[in-house]
Amino acid sequence: MPDEILIADDPWSREYWQHRRIAPLVDSVRELMRGNFKVYMLYWMERCAGAPWCSLGKAKTHAKCVQRLAQDIAENGYNPHAWREDPRHEKWEADRPGAYGPLSVTIGPDGRINPWDGAHRSAILRVLGKECRARVYQRSEEWRALLDFNDKPYTPYPHPDMNGRQAYRPGTERFSAIADFLAQRKAKRCLFVGACTGFGMAHLAARGFAVDGIEPHPERFKLAEAYLQRVSPESTLYPLPAFEFARYGDYDAVIGLAVWHHVATSLKRWVKVLGNLATCPIQIVELAGNEEGQWHDDFREYAHGMPGHVVFESLIASGQYTDEQTIFTDTHYANRPTVALWR
Repeated sequence: MPDEILIADDPWSREYWQHRRIAPLVDSVRELMRGNFKVYMLYWMERCAGAPWCSLGKAKTHAKCVQRLAQDIAENGYNPHAWREDPRHEKWEADRPGAYGPLSVTIGPDGRINPWDGAHRSAILRVLGKECRARVYQRSEEWRALLDFNDKPYTPYPHPDMNGRQAYRPGTERFSAIADFLAQRKAKRCLFVGACTGFGMAHLAARGFAVDGIEPHPERFKLAEAYLQRVSPESTLYPLPAFEFARYGDYDAVIGLAVWHHVATSLKRWVKVLGNLATCPIQIVELAGNEEGQWHDDFREYAHGMPGHVVFESLIASGQYTDEQTIFTDTHYANRPTVALWR
């Protein structure tokens, strides 16, 4: 796990900048750097209300220290690893004495980034438009477990604590192709089956689609839920393992990417899924190739070694889909085509 994270403009970083401790500090530091001491002094007085050192004189002294600190960082940059040994730090009283060094944060169970030390310095860096890196002081046990599980995520996950982890299926190309097709067909409401980390759902939501999802795997569900709560809170994510009972007919399109070859564990189960799945007018399908190892042995045997062909053709027949179009082929991952079916 990385020692430091970059607090930038991803969904979790934005949450950090909106934190009740950080947001008013950024605003007051911005005014202070413009020479407006009053705004910062009011912030300081409100934060320290009731403390013995809460006085206008102390507030003004503190404001001057923060202003000097901001000027120094603006002129000389900020090297967090040099500050603790720098004798100049005795002049700056913006944070607790001896607290100079790397900024630090804690990370909660759902990935929430909370300030721990160096709030003033992070606010100054934000106002100056400089890179803000923070040491992770503590991670919750739940978050550590999710990181361990997703050592290499299947699809990207933009949390700063996952920077540098290369996904098996990187990029947005296939999701962009799906969004373009759905827009052409004037689809509005979509169900994403096998939501994984929520990356595809988030991309479609950003394009204006109402999108719900299903993700039965508990760790992936937690990741996707945390992501979607931040970027698409109106979406519903279901931890639904019974794919044969999902309400597919309530949607304009069902998107099943790299999922149906995990569901077709037997002919009996696949037939049950088909009966409900085919009630949706548009299907977006990506399947493992016949030779890939994800197919269940019983279904492969039933299909005489052609499980992908059987699933695809049975889906067309069951849904009476009359039109078919390959909208994307992932040449970087098993050369799988993404195919749209509609009627």
